[in-house]
Amino acid sequence: MAPNMEITNLMPAMQSAWLQLSKYSEAIACAIFLVAFVLTVLYFYRDKLPLPNFFAAAGVLNILSIALGTRGQVFMMRCPLIESAVTDGKIEKAINLETSPPTFFRVELPGLGTFLFITLILFAISVLTSWKAAKTNTAPSTRKATLFFIFPMILYFLACVHLIIKSGRFPGFHLQTNIYALALLASTWTIGALTLMLAGGGEAMRERLPDPKIMDGLACKSIMAGFPVLFFAILSGAILAKQTQGSYWDWHLKETASLLTLIVYLIYLYTRIAKGWVGRRSAWIAILGAAGILFTYLGL
Repeated sequence: MAPNMEITNLMPAMQSAWLQLSKYSEAIACAIFLVAFVLTVLYFYRDKLPLPNFFAAAGVLNILSIALGTRGQVFMMRCPLIESAVTDGKIEKAINLETSPPTFFRVELPGLGTFLFITLILFAISVLTSWKAAKTNTAPSTRKATLFFIFPMILYFLACVHLIIKSGRFPGFHLQTNIYALALLASTWTIGALTLMLAGGGEAMRERLPDPKIMDGLACKSIMAGFPVLFFAILSGAILAKQTQGSYWDWHLKETASLLTLIVYLIYLYTRIAKGWVGRRSAWIAILGAAGILFTYLGL
C-alpha cells in the first residue's frame, strides 16, 4: 500500500472521533489509577502493615492466575493449548471448520501441567507461611516468608517462559485461558515485584517513605484526578455505541464492569469527603477500585 493512499472503507466505528477519545481517556484513567494503586500499597507498607501480608496477597493472586489460566485443568495436571480459526472476521477458539460438526483442536506441552500444579502447591504453602509470619511479625518469620514466596515465583516465571517458547512451535495455537487470567497474572507480578522491592529495602526503606498521612492524601488526590477521566471514558464509549449500534448502553460485560468500577471510586470519594474516612478504611476501597480497573481495562 502506498504511504499516502487514503483509507476510505473503514468501519463507521473506526472513523468516529469518539473512538479515539474513549480509548485515550481509558488509557489516561488507567495510568492515573495505577499511580493511586502504587501509592496505596506504599501507604500500607509505611503504615506498618506486616510485610508477610503482601506476600500472602500476591500468593493468592498467583494461585488464582494459575487456576484460571488453565481453566482449572491444572488440578488434573494439564495445561492445554488450543487452536484459533477466523470466521467472517471473528476469531473463534478451537473450531475446525473442515469437519461437520466442528471439532476442537488441542495440543499439550508434556510435563507443564504437572510443573504448574507443583508451583500452585508451593504458592499455597507460601500463603500459609506468610499468614503465620504476619501474626508473629518477627524478622526470622519475615525472612522465611520471603524465601517461601521467591521460590514458587521463580518456578512460575520459568513455566511462563517455557510456555511462550514452546507454544511458538504450534502456529495458530494459544493458551486456553480467559481474559481474567492475564489480568491476574499482570497484577500478581506487579504486586510480587513491588513486595520483593520493599522486602529488600527493609525497615530503612520504610522509614524513608513519606508520612502515612501524606501517602494517603496523594492516593486520594490521584483518584480525584482519575475519576472524571474515567467518567468521560464511559460517556464517550456510550456515545460511540449509540453511533455504531443504535443504543447508548447494552449492558455488555465491559460496560457493566466499567460502571461498577466507577461506582466503587464514587463510594471512595463519598466516604472521604462526606464521611471523613481516612487511612486504611478508605485505602481498602481504593484497592477494590484498582482491581476493577485491572479486570475492566486490562483484562477485558
